[in-house]
Amino acid sequence: MTAEEKNSRLILSYVKGIGAVSFQQLLRSVSAFELLEKLSSEQVLVKVGQKFGTAILRARDGIDTNRIFRNLKDSGTQFLVYGEEDYPFLLEQIYDVPPVLYYKGKYDQDKLKKCISIVGTRNASKQGEVFSRKFAMDLVGFGFSVASGMAFGIDKCVHEGAIDAGGYTIAVLGGSADKPYPVANRSTYRKILENGLVISEYPPGINIEPWNFPRRNRIVSGLSLGTLVIEAPRKSGALITAHSAIDQNREVFALPWPIDHKNGEGCNNLISEGKAKLVQNIDDVLVEILQSNYVNNGFSESLDRSKKQGNEISELQNEILTVLAETPVASDQLFDKLGYSIGGINAALSELEVKGMIYCDEKGSWRTV
Repeated sequence: MTAEEKNSRLILSYVKGIGAVSFQQLLRSVSAFELLEKLSSEQVLVKVGQKFGTAILRARDGIDTNRIFRNLKDSGTQFLVYGEEDYPFLLEQIYDVPPVLYYKGKYDQDKLKKCISIVGTRNASKQGEVFSRKFAMDLVGFGFSVASGMAFGIDKCVHEGAIDAGGYTIAVLGGSADKPYPVANRSTYRKILENGLVISEYPPGINIEPWNFPRRNRIVSGLSLGTLVIEAPRKSGALITAHSAIDQNREVFALPWPIDHKNGEGCNNLISEGKAKLVQNIDDVLVEILQSNYVNNGFSESLDRSKKQGNEISELQNEILTVLAETPVASDQLFDKLGYSIGGINAALSELEVKGMIYCDEKGSWRTV
């Protein structure tokens, strides 16, 4: 795609009345450059129809192109447009593809092809937070990237778990990519930018509206091979993400919860209705993902090799096993006992669990098998 066409598609996305679906429809018959530069010609008008032609004509001259590019430059925001070679492969397969993706951080298309989203409630329980970190760390350990929405609770734990394990994480925002939201998560936002990606379909300087977030959730699921719901009440934004994944023909997973755990009702309902696969450990996710139409053979083989690695034990893992042999211990207690970083301890715990040597009980304490 030429730079001329890319910039024209960006400008076209600012025309009111042209949404994600109609944007694709227009570009099937005519280029964005032709739409903006040659719309007055009868030939182009015939291609797009009177409705869209009128909307574009009315809006075209009122769009401040210089201001759009100035805002991008001043905020340090980059962008990709639908149809561009580097546009995320998985996201491009959904029905209502975002016409433009704005981003900050390190854009890695290969990492985006191996993405799994992990979502859940903002009002997470301690167990939910532990599970979020653990699954995020497990997944990046197997070469996946993880996506979430950078909200409080589960989302934040997912991003920080991936970061602590040295993995790649993607935050999809309901506001512009150049500003953290919620603002209280600005520390997490900065960490993500160091070796991950923050993206949005909204340009710099927009006002955040409540309806942005349900729209945002389709991108979280659309970027992903599958979506794992950690903890969600009956009414939850995480369930919107799960149903988006179902509509997009992607895998959906959910953790089961006790029947009296209100924050787990959404997960239990997904499982009981046959909309999500019950997950007890990382293998339950990997088995399904390896069969996905979107996973290439080379990646499948690398995952299989990872699962078959020998049971070599590091010094830290050996110390953890020594402590757990005496009594069950929570992650934060291991930090107090051993003095290693939380990130290092969580990574070691995840590796030991994958090797089948330890497990986390219902109280969030680690035990030897």
